[in-house]
Amino acid sequence: MRTRARTVLLLASSSVLFGCQPGCETGGLSDLFDTSPTYIRFPGRQLAKGHFSGFRLDGTPGEHGFLLVRDQDEPDQDERGALTVVPIRGAQPCQVGPAADYWPFLSMFGLLRDDQKQIQGYISFLPSVGEAGTPEAGIGTLQFATFDCQVASAALPGVRSPLGTGTLLSPPKFIAIQSDGKLSTVSPWDGTSKSVAESVTDAAFDGSHFWTRQDGQLVVRDSSLSEVMSYGSGVTGYRMDGGGTGYFLDSEGLHRVDGPGKPAALLEPGACGLSTPRGASNYLATLAPCADAELILVDPTAEEKRRSLATGATTEVFATSLRGPERTEQYFIYTTDVAATGLGKLWAVVLEPEQQAPELISEAASMGSLGGAVDGRLPLIVDSDSARGIGRLVFWSPKDGMEEIAKGVAAYNLPLILEKFDAVTGTGTLSFRHANGKLERLASGVPSLPNSRQSFAYRDKDTGKDYNYRAILTEFEKEDDVGNLALISQDGDDLEVSPVADSVPRGAYLFFEFAEALTYLIVDEPRATTGRLEVLFLTTREKFGTDGVSEWMGMDWPEVGIAYAVQEGKQAGIWWGALQ
Repeated sequence: MRTRARTVLLLASSSVLFGCQPGCETGGLSDLFDTSPTYIRFPGRQLAKGHFSGFRLDGTPGEHGFLLVRDQDEPDQDERGALTVVPIRGAQPCQVGPAADYWPFLSMFGLLRDDQKQIQGYISFLPSVGEAGTPEAGIGTLQFATFDCQVASAALPGVRSPLGTGTLLSPPKFIAIQSDGKLSTVSPWDGTSKSVAESVTDAAFDGSHFWTRQDGQLVVRDSSLSEVMSYGSGVTGYRMDGGGTGYFLDSEGLHRVDGPGKPAALLEPGACGLSTPRGASNYLATLAPCADAELILVDPTAEEKRRSLATGATTEVFATSLRGPERTEQYFIYTTDVAATGLGKLWAVVLEPEQQAPELISEAASMGSLGGAVDGRLPLIVDSDSARGIGRLVFWSPKDGMEEIAKGVAAYNLPLILEKFDAVTGTGTLSFRHANGKLERLASGVPSLPNSRQSFAYRDKDTGKDYNYRAILTEFEKEDDVGNLALISQDGDDLEVSPVADSVPRGAYLFFEFAEALTYLIVDEPRATTGRLEVLFLTTREKFGTDGVSEWMGMDWPEVGIAYAVQEGKQAGIWWGALQ
């Protein structure tokens, strides 16, 4: 058996859900493993009986792992299902009760510090929320429950969701902004709550300091939430750079904050809009004066070196290295005269060592179509047809000009291109662009490119060989929302497309990285809510499956395996299939 050593601290990419709900994509903690599983034991052992949905993983280093789910046999007033805690090891499930929304302890506190690893974990939840269309929509009383479903006495009313920074407080606390604008802390550990500030609209953490906007000012707070300094008037935005340093916009313009307790410096009077250029985080982009939409780039590392790029622009800027007439240089890409379609004039300019005249790339393109430079050339989609959602994919550089790669392109993530796209069928041809520029057609009837959860690559530690896999749907039927699942295997410049299974719903497939396996659901009829869960191990090409599954999650903590829900018959419940 091949071996592969791997240390994983947080494996979010191993969570798999059919009909996934927000917050479900969490992973776990693992030790150092030296072998990859090649077998899964189905049906495995039953963790809970009944009908459940909405898997979310939770736990602490001292309390192992739990699944937070909704019990559909015990619906709450909104028929979402009562919040239930299902231990992955040993103990019986328990029920917290109605929950309009809930948040795992892991999502709020993440990886605990060494001095916190023995603290009791708490699930935070809202038993009920205000009705849609009312001022209290989505707002309720924040409560807490242990993993054995004991509800704590501490509660905080008027909360939409807690903030995930409480582990940085000592002792740790949950933090939330209440509907009346109060920034408050609440501790299920000691039953206390405290109002820290009023008229707060938002809060963020830069690694050592909390930044809040309140009463139109920007307030910087230390790790105990004590106020260190307040800035500005009518603050509309800010950027944190860590250590209490950063920038903010207010009614006067753009300011720099040099650190806690230090006064702010006005950099751009009358500025509006603030962004960080993609690919050049040392710069700031703003519009000053705002009325002219004059795009200004500020380099704070060079005594606020100021560059005026254009009027009628937006603050979205992309920096990348491109082939210039004489050498490869860093170019800044931006748009002007953007129409309601999102298309505008696309420009490129060199700023260092001296600013050069901008070059027009395209009369009608969007920043969203830009990709990372390939061999000093910028990929982008031009001549876009917004009604059909397609355009021409080209390479551009100041030295070589424009070269067409493909037509009718709906999306790309080089080397993959979804071309010849038909808006009626919602499908196109998936092609692979080789290093020599040759396009190889891989499959037709493809609805979308594989995302990061549907792609998998690793290097074998023994042979040094790279393995690359991608999962796609082919022959997709838009009305039925199903297609045939295929696996693309790449070995250097050689590609192989292998059929895996028919009748797989869109999105119901992705890789379980730790197991080096592809997991997917096969349905008997269009838009079915249950089907056959199969696991295909990439190294052996063996398949294992089980029926009647609606939802599943792969994880490597507290054990290596797949938790899945069965909705039908005597087997209805949550099951655990161990990987070996």
